[in-house]
Amino acid sequence: MNQITIIGNVGITPEMGATSNGKPRCKFTVASNSKRGGEEETQWFTCHVYGDSAANFVRIVSKGDAVVILGRCFMHTFERDGVSKERVHVNVNQWKAMGARVKRDDSARANPQSRSEEHTSELQSPDHLV
Repeated sequence: MNQITIIGNVGITPEMGATSNGKPRCKFTVASNSKRGGEEETQWFTCHVYGDSAANFVRIVSKGDAVVILGRCFMHTFERDGVSKERVHVNVNQWKAMGARVKRDDSARANPQSRSEEHTSELQSPDHLV
């Protein structure tokens, strides 16, 4: 069973896009901090939410917000400047915003409401990533 749970903070503003099949996809990163040997280290994960849940994620979650992510991880290999690199990607099955602010309009930003919302995402295979 390939399942990962990440508790951390959103590192970049979530970006909406679409899969090659035209399904909505939201891409963002999560930073998770831990202490190892007395030193704090940060692990970064690139996450993808699909379907209606992607639009909800973009509407609710902002850079810096705390989230809980449940999903399936896989390694994405790419080349940059002639060097092969790997990065952990997560296809999100469920997510929960921990105190995120709903971004409905300017008045919502002026008077933010602290909220905790949980959502389920449509599953997609890594082949759908662009």
